[in-house]
Amino acid sequence: MVNLYYNYKTGQPAQVAINEIRAENYAKSDKSDFIKEFKNRDPRFYASILFESAPWNALTSSGDYVFSWPKGSTNTSLTGYNFRKLVDPYSQREDVDSYVNIILIRYAEILLTYAEAQNELTGPDASVFDALDQLRVRAGMPKVDRAVYASQDGLRELIRNERAVELVLEGSRYYDIRRWKIAGAVMNNIYDITNGLAQKRVWDPKLYLLPIPQSEIDLSYGVLKQNEGY
Repeated sequence: MVNLYYNYKTGQPAQVAINEIRAENYAKSDKSDFIKEFKNRDPRFYASILFESAPWNALTSSGDYVFSWPKGSTNTSLTGYNFRKLVDPYSQREDVDSYVNIILIRYAEILLTYAEAQNELTGPDASVFDALDQLRVRAGMPKVDRAVYASQDGLRELIRNERAVELVLEGSRYYDIRRWKIAGAVMNNIYDITNGLAQKRVWDPKLYLLPIPQSEIDLSYGVLKQNEGY
């Protein structure tokens, strides 16, 4: 997810460090090279992700807290990042008495769903770009470059990336990569900021479909067949 957020000045993918270089930069006592990688990102990055040195002021009475990663301790991230989105920064002051509402659907998701469906139906058109621009301008990103994303395939990739960064933590990503049939390609092993393996990830193609309950197969008198792999 960290690597998916574009550069807000160019509107294009950000220059992200490979794992080895990121780990080297993080290991330095002066972490300026490590932090430099996260400058000029899509504003949604800062609203969603906590990274080393990111401010998180409401957790202390002095208001000067910044996020750091205590690797190996309990109740912490495996990767060196943490989530900021949907977290009330005042909740710990109130003994985790948070009144954050549960989001069922946002207008942003409606725009993304329209853009995806229309692009699949007709390819790029003004209405698709307009829907995406509403999202990006609201977030502080530049409008979509019509010349760069003039093809259906190119725009499809942008729309999918926009869904990932806009709807992060809202329960859409797992279902998106299943319906797009790209889970096997994107569910790669996760490495922390020291280039240590944080999570080994394996995808089983049978998970693109759910199992059919045996009771439904029985009721169909054999017409329904179980999905492969179950």
